[in-house]
Order: sequence, then structure tokens, then C-alpha cells
Amino acid sequence: EFYRLICKKAAVAYMKQDGTFKLVKGTLVGYEKDFGKQYDPMEIKNTVVYRDVEQQRWMTFKIENFMEWRAIV
Repeated sequence: EFYRLICKKAAVAYMKQDGTFKLVKGTLVGYEKDFGKQYDPMEIKNTVVYRDVEQQRWMTFKIENFMEWRAIV
């Protein structure tokens, strides 16, 4: 369901590899422009890419560290 962020912002919770808890505001808006292809959730094998709204840069996390997400309205 992470792919639903394409046109929205979401609060995303995950654990970093060092065990640090992260709660970020993320989006996929701009993915196609920046990466030159459409976001395809079926291509997720190991890491999830998202744009950190506050840091204004693309970030990743390992799919096994994903905890939860909620849409920000």
C-alpha cells in the first residue's frame, strides 16, 4: 500500500538498520520526474524509496524494517 503515496504525503514509521526508530513525512510526488520512470510497487524487492518532505531529499529504508504508514490529510 506504500505506493498510494504517489499523490499524497504520509507519516511513515520504520526502524533504521542500527535500531533507531524513524517517523518521517514522506511522499512519492516527483518520483517520475527525478528518476525518469513511473513508480512501480511490484519492483520493490529490498528497499523502499521515498522523498523526505522535511529534508527535501530522496531516502530509502529496507522493506523488512517497515512498520506502518498513515496518510496525512
